[in-house]
Amino acid sequence: RARYVDSGGGCRRADVLIDGEKVEMLGHIPPELAAQSEVVDVTGCMLFPGFIDAHTHFDLDVCSTTTADDFESGSKSAIRGGTTTVIDFACPNKGESLAYGLDLWHKKADGKCYCDYGFHMTIDDWNESIESELDAMFDAGITSFKMYLTYPSMMIGDGAVYRALKALKARGGIAGVHCENAGVIDARIAELKASGLGADVVSHPISRPDYLEAEAVSRLLRIAQAADAPVIIVHTTNRASLDEIAAAAAAESKGRKFEQQHRQRRERQRFDIVMTQNRVRRVLAVEEDQRKHHRAHRHEQRNAWELRLAAQRGRSVQQACRADCQKNGQIIVSVVRSENTNEHTAEPIRAKLP
Repeated sequence: RARYVDSGGGCRRADVLIDGEKVEMLGHIPPELAAQSEVVDVTGCMLFPGFIDAHTHFDLDVCSTTTADDFESGSKSAIRGGTTTVIDFACPNKGESLAYGLDLWHKKADGKCYCDYGFHMTIDDWNESIESELDAMFDAGITSFKMYLTYPSMMIGDGAVYRALKALKARGGIAGVHCENAGVIDARIAELKASGLGADVVSHPISRPDYLEAEAVSRLLRIAQAADAPVIIVHTTNRASLDEIAAAAAAESKGRKFEQQHRQRRERQRFDIVMTQNRVRRVLAVEEDQRKHHRAHRHEQRNAWELRLAAQRGRSVQQACRADCQKNGQIIVSVVRSENTNEHTAEPIRAKLP
């Protein structure tokens, strides 16, 4: 029983019915269902869904030390703070397989974690062998990966990042990337050590000015643009980096708008082409009808002309016969028309004049 529930879409008064680990109902719970349930009264409190911490480093050996929390202590702390799911990073070393790294992290977490957990996979090496393992990682439920543009023992080159992003995109995966300019930072660290400030804590921000992170963020975004792949940028620490992200997001939005306009123009052009083709077809159809009509008319004219010519020939034969008969003292009785021709026969029936 709750007074206020935050469900992600806003805060409202409601009760929550839970069956096992699943939320079955949110709102007013019918009395008959409430009577059959164990009631936990949290009136006066805000009831939130369990939080998800998608970036933890439990029991991680790094820089000659190990992180303070392992999966047992870290997950207990998570539960205490309302986090019910953590996603940690499995981290094989260079030269080790992804499968080895995943198995190692299962050994660190299985049976020791007090909340739900999952893994990202770190890619600190890129070659044909690592790429061939990606499908097995997806089969094991690993769909998110991490890469580094800094730390020599973990970073991979720009070309490798590009190829890895393309390979992950082809499988529906995504990568988070730690962005810093490793070369310049290492050079500045060497300068600080030479000046005697290398062991002073103040050297850390001096060796890592904002613009060196921003440069790496910008470089990653251009690599992702070339690969046409989404990326997550982890550990963003300053406004300069945020400005690079905002500029890239604005450019992408502008690019999408341009692509949409270009797509609309292409669609209008295709429509105009189709309409023009239809008009041309109609014009050609009309012209063909006119040609057919003209041919039919010419055929009729030719037939009429042939009939007139045949009639004229018939009259000419008849006149010649009449003149011959008059000369010989005969008269024309009739002129017979042939059954197998349109022309008149030239064989009149003659009779003697008295």
